[in-house]
Formats: sequence, C-alpha cells, structure tokens
Amino acid sequence: AEITKPETIKAASATQYIRTAAPRLAALYGPPWTMTGTVRPADDGRLAFTLRLRFRPVDAKGVVVAGRTEVVELAGTVSYAAKRGALPPTFDLVGWKLMKGDAPLPGVATLDAARNSLGL
Repeated sequence: AEITKPETIKAASATQYIRTAAPRLAALYGPPWTMTGTVRPADDGRLAFTLRLRFRPVDAKGVVVAGRTEVVELAGTVSYAAKRGALPPTFDLVGWKLMKGDAPLPGVATLDAARNSLGL
C-alpha cells in the first residue's frame, strides 16, 4: 500500500558479500556490488519490480575472482496477503516445550491456554 508510484531502489557495498541460500545450495555475490532498480504498482494490485545486481563472482572457496564483474537482472511481480494468517486458538501444543526467556512454562494443551497462562 505504501508504493503508489514508481520508486527507485539503490543499495551497494564495497566490503560485504551477499549470500543467498536454498535448501541444497548457497550462492555468494562478491563486493563491490550494487543493486539498482525500481518497484511500482502493477495493474492487478501486485508490485512490479525491475532490478539489476552487479557483483564480482567468487570461487569455490569464497574468494572474489579478480578482474571479473557479472550482472543479474530480475523482473517480475510479487504480492502479499493483506494480513498474515494466524494460528487458531485451538492449535494443539501437547508435547511442546514452551519457554519465556530462559524459563520453561508449564505444559498446556492449546495455543489459547498458552496465551491465557501468559496473561495475553
């Protein structure tokens, strides 16, 4: 809702790596890197984006490859639910270990019971 017109995005670092992780693979993008692009409202209520990441590739040991620069271009749309779904009060907590800070709480059967025991 905050994006009502095209907005420019810029980010960069001369020293930090970007690390992206997937279930079986992680990728490193070496410094210096820059990300530029725009986000804008799409016609269907989603957000549209066009981004360009310029970075230095890294070898298998995570060391920046000297003298090379690569570019990744990303474009698409994304949407978010108006409100994140909540767990129902009857959500089963039997067998769960509940903690408040470092202190364990007495076992309870449901999420609603846990909230009540905490005074929420």
